[in-house]
Amino acid sequence: MSAVARTSPLYEQVAERMTGLVHEGTLRPGERLPSVRRLHRTWGVSKSTVLEAYRLLEDRGVIEVRPQSGHYVRAAPALAPEPRQEETRPQPADPILDNLMVRITAVAGGSGLVRLGCGIPDRRHLPLPRLNRVMGRVARERVDAHDYAPSPGHPKLRRALAARLLDSGCSLSPDDLVVTTGCTEALDLCLRVLARPGNAVLVESPTYFGLLELLKAQGLRAIEVPSHPRTGVDVDAVAEALEQQPVAAMALSTNYTNPLGALVPVPSKRRLAALAAAHRVPLIEDDAYGDVGFDGRRPPSVKAFDDEGWVLTAGTLSKTLSPGLRVGWVAPGRFHAEIMRLKLVSSLGSTTIAQLTAAEFLQNGGYDRHLRQLRRAYRDHVRLMSEAVRASFPDGTRLSRPSGGQFLWVELPEPADTISMFEDHRIGAVPGFSPRLLPAVTLRSRNGVQLRITGRSDP
Repeated sequence: MSAVARTSPLYEQVAERMTGLVHEGTLRPGERLPSVRRLHRTWGVSKSTVLEAYRLLEDRGVIEVRPQSGHYVRAAPALAPEPRQEETRPQPADPILDNLMVRITAVAGGSGLVRLGCGIPDRRHLPLPRLNRVMGRVARERVDAHDYAPSPGHPKLRRALAARLLDSGCSLSPDDLVVTTGCTEALDLCLRVLARPGNAVLVESPTYFGLLELLKAQGLRAIEVPSHPRTGVDVDAVAEALEQQPVAAMALSTNYTNPLGALVPVPSKRRLAALAAAHRVPLIEDDAYGDVGFDGRRPPSVKAFDDEGWVLTAGTLSKTLSPGLRVGWVAPGRFHAEIMRLKLVSSLGSTTIAQLTAAEFLQNGGYDRHLRQLRRAYRDHVRLMSEAVRASFPDGTRLSRPSGGQFLWVELPEPADTISMFEDHRIGAVPGFSPRLLPAVTLRSRNGVQLRITGRSDP
């Protein structure tokens, strides 16, 4: 059992090792698993531990029990087809929002609402008791916890973040980072430094509706390029748009994107970094979900391939540790001085006690152990939600197959007025945006998985 982490109960370690054998193809769908007696002998664990592990795997849908026969790897259910990559028009356009975010937020807490929400982690999967103890200790013992921590942020947090970012392939010093109040502020600061009203920003389609809100608030226009539900932004389309249009900046997500859940391959990330440098067009990378890959590995960011400082990578702890801490950051490359100065004049700095709490937890709170548990939970929830959509939605429904993150993109076979789902049927959904910047809808289940739904026509 040396290959399995020893921070969880032994039966969970056995279950995780067996799951790994299934994912690696060593054990294939329909094949019989080793008997309880055989695993007891070969892995050196008790028969009761093996039985508990098999019960857990059965609950997770990895295996099934056949009476009088034994345990078998469960056959994968028939999957709905993937959404199609839409054609886009690479011309600058104003985002179509019509105050939708304001309208949704105004009634989000109303009674009678089916609470399906947006990209917010379920509190049951956050280490809140440990985090509360850390915050209490910080408040008692750190005399600077109630001082200002002006831009670029508290040194202790920036050191902890720089160490964490090694996992994403980035060799950064603490002085390369600026702490922000969540990832949204990081994106906002980048856009304010890089673009002026009337400028065009290249975005993927579909994209995160909050990014379009930022563009609209700053008087910026959007140039759409298509995004594949599995491999993310079409890099050929990016290259073509950069050749054809004046672009102030690119704003893209590459790791388990919102809303498609796509993961951009490493060669494409290298090429994006090279395009940014060759055209001298900054690339703002939203890497909010990079830590939540289902296979347990942290994919590299585009910043890992940035040799000239044209990539500005933004991240956050809101999706993994606590949304309420509002701890985010940006590695702004050659734009560090401007980002730091704008953060300073905008808000002086982010909350000190939150920064110190996050730093202490990253260093001593068992963050890696927490991430392992969170990844497993989201992996299982996405599988269960995918099966529910396949079983309950109409024939012809298309469904993304993310390998990480919190999102599923659902494409209905017939035109659907997705906004009425919110306004008329009291389903608390938050909009995503389909091609041509038309609203779609996000549904969130109680287990923390979000669905983005588009009806493939004007809502």
